[in-house]
Amino acid sequence: MHVFRKLLPAERSKLRDHLLRLSAPDRLLRFSGTIGDASVAAYCDSLDWGSGHVVGVFVDGVLRGVADLRLESGFLPSWGEIALSVETPWQKQGVGTELMRYALVVARNRGVRKVLCICRPENLPMQRLARKFGATLRREEDEVIADIPVPVGTYLTLCAEAATEGLGLVGAWFDGLTPRPQAA
Repeated sequence: MHVFRKLLPAERSKLRDHLLRLSAPDRLLRFSGTIGDASVAAYCDSLDWGSGHVVGVFVDGVLRGVADLRLESGFLPSWGEIALSVETPWQKQGVGTELMRYALVVARNRGVRKVLCICRPENLPMQRLARKFGATLRREEDEVIADIPVPVGTYLTLCAEAATEGLGLVGAWFDGLTPRPQAA
């Protein structure tokens, strides 16, 4: 079963473990360059959970894919940047599409009007995914920048995010992230 939800700061180690499981080619595409295990760990340790949101997909309780949404600093951010990673066995199953869809709902609900996705020219799956969401692509030197327009949030998108988060917290509880109440 696939459970999509935002990660909590206490799940930093799950994010690190996911990124470390990426194949060498997938890690190259995710970070737009070759980085070692120590750099992955340092990246996870340095994440500012207040300036962004990490949306993940859990398969049988294990984090297998992530959309990392970083927002412009300030009270009402107008833009953000997104990076996706999905472990090889879960690619080409719509997981990336659902991660992107949910991350864009999160962006909408925070007033973001545009999300950028920066990738390597050979990352054609990411470019196709960005186009699915209305992106305009442009090439700048050794990278492709996808500008994804984000519509204004609505009551329905707020409800969709709240419902997903509620289900996600219940899932986290069952996965053992949060302590369970003791029986009297």
